[in-house]
Amino acid sequence: MSALTTRSNAIISHTGVNFSGKEGYLLKENSGALAINDSATAAARAVVLNGEVAANDSTVGILGSISGTVKLKLSGSVTKYNLVQQVNDGTVTVDAGTGNRVLVGTALETGVSGDLIEVATFSPRLAS
Repeated sequence: MSALTTRSNAIISHTGVNFSGKEGYLLKENSGALAINDSATAAARAVVLNGEVAANDSTVGILGSISGTVKLKLSGSVTKYNLVQQVNDGTVTVDAGTGNRVLVGTALETGVSGDLIEVATFSPRLAS
């Protein structure tokens, strides 16, 4: 590994925000911190992997720099191999195929609203 390479996976700790119970939710940048993503059209930055109360470290993964797959929270029905797009509450749903949206990965499982499913994430892609 290069002396300039600091980690093989962009999984980091984040303190100061209550992400308890928010595993699989997408996050946005908010004035140098992270918050639950509240936009369907502004690209998310990360996903909660292990949510904790604000006083403890939560574990988050940076989208596009996560080695392997992660679980994402659904707000609609998704079929295995569907592309998924972000929703304005930190969840994902099946790609609508039209309109302004942000794609964040490929579903590797079928699921319905409320499920956590395995997704091969990638760097968020703006689509229209």
